[in-house]
Amino acid sequence: MGELADRLPVDYTIKNPKDRARKAAAERRAQTIARLQSPELTGLPRFAIIEMADAGAYPTPEHDPKEAVKAAAASLGILVQNITPPKSANTDTGKETAATRGQRIGKSVMDLLARQTGLLTHPEKPGTTANPLRDVTTVGLWVLRRNKSVNALLPLAVAHTPDEPFARIRMPHTDTWLPFHQGLLTLSDIDCERWLPDQRIREFFGQVVEEICDGSDIALVSLAQNLRSSCPALTNGLLQPDILAFDAAHPIPPERRKGLRHIRLRTNLRDETAQHYSYTEGAEDGDVGVGSHFWTDPRRPRHFFSTAKKPATAGNGSPQGSRVEAHWGCTGKDDDGNKTYGQKHDTRQNVWNPQLLELLVAAHAPDDDPAAWAALIHQQRYEASHFSDPLALPTVLHLAHTVAKHILPDHLIEPITASET
Repeated sequence: MGELADRLPVDYTIKNPKDRARKAAAERRAQTIARLQSPELTGLPRFAIIEMADAGAYPTPEHDPKEAVKAAAASLGILVQNITPPKSANTDTGKETAATRGQRIGKSVMDLLARQTGLLTHPEKPGTTANPLRDVTTVGLWVLRRNKSVNALLPLAVAHTPDEPFARIRMPHTDTWLPFHQGLLTLSDIDCERWLPDQRIREFFGQVVEEICDGSDIALVSLAQNLRSSCPALTNGLLQPDILAFDAAHPIPPERRKGLRHIRLRTNLRDETAQHYSYTEGAEDGDVGVGSHFWTDPRRPRHFFSTAKKPATAGNGSPQGSRVEAHWGCTGKDDDGNKTYGQKHDTRQNVWNPQLLELLVAAHAPDDDPAAWAALIHQQRYEASHFSDPLALPTVLHLAHTVAKHILPDHLIEPITASET
């Protein structure tokens, strides 16, 4: 990258932080546009992997050029993924081999060409064996929240239809459902409205429901912790079976949501759902560990749980063992140094605590099997093309969550004047 990766020149005689940041980035933005502009490629999808040092290589965050370069690239319709240079083998933090470097590059390529394009797979057998589902469109609702240098409260919806291999996104400043990568690029538009009051958020979600309900089968997915501050009708105290409302005083009439099922999720964020453990093959005298499965609640027919195996990125904590349940294992050594075995608690061991995802089928048709619709959402934790491990959320909500990475401070999307460059 040469000079484009150099630290930004910060003029500390400018006292206003926003004005100072704008001036520091303006020249670099102009340089990036000149470097990446290719008239012959106008209108074609463009992607760039840019090698730059990580944040710790710059004296302060104000000197880091990554966002300035990313904003300039977005203005040309180019999605960007940054990657750090090869790590020195002579440092304690390095020891990078050609193989691990290749793995790191591979992950960057997958994020850029799969996650940022919304590339998804479809479940092989959606639903349950007893009640399979076909031709279902999944739509996730999300509220993007950012503060500090990026002040944003922006509702959005991500949809995955059965006949397309990629997701589409709908935001208030667009008038149509755009392919996911195109939607990300619209966030660099200075006319993108970033802060909507709660009433506008509820109205937008109502509009989304009207747009998607064409009589086909729709699975509408929401996350309680993300939506309820703006849509209180989705809280436990106001949520009613088979009634969809973002504003409790104005539920959406059934005739305007034909074919729509609503699945409301909760995670263990803020300790709202319990951690879990299970026994090998259901035997209570077997090994204790993490159960990877779709679970039904025998007391509540609309209530289900989704758990997943320990991902490769989860660290060193053991997926076997429980701090609250005794299980068979090595308890120590005898006087001769031989291992002893018995029932024990893992009170002092690092135990991996997985996320338990709660699925509530809040609205469904009279002849539906709620388990089939909850199972569909469980299966969609495995749909991501850019990630081999199961996701914490179904893919439409996972993609919606990642949109926050692409919204930039106002001073980086405002037009550059000639005097600034």
